[in-house]
Amino acid sequence: MPKLGAARLPTRFRDHEGYATVELAIAIPLLVMMTTICLWSLSLAVLDIRLTSSATSAARILARGQTLPAEFSNSLPAQAYVEVFHDESMVRVNLEVPVRSPIPRFPFRWTIHSSATAAIEDVANVS
Repeated sequence: MPKLGAARLPTRFRDHEGYATVELAIAIPLLVMMTTICLWSLSLAVLDIRLTSSATSAARILARGQTLPAEFSNSLPAQAYVEVFHDESMVRVNLEVPVRSPIPRFPFRWTIHSSATAAIEDVANVS
């Protein structure tokens, strides 16, 4: 009868030498790029919320017949474009901000839009 014993598995470390270094060299830049994209996406969401809030506030102020305060334009990003449309019964405020990719190798550009509409209030009859 053959003797049963633990078989020794061959191990060759020389064939796999340097794999960890290469994997790390590839993984770290990808991790940094993914973190940058996630943080940039979060900042775009915050910008969209700010634009929506600003457009709503501006539409309400203009619907009351008041002028926009100086703080309104100071609260917007420097590249913001503001359009105001007056109608007989409505005021519409459009805000646009161009945005770019944070990664120079991928130069994506687009515009974030936000708009708000408010009915013109008759402030003369309000006591």
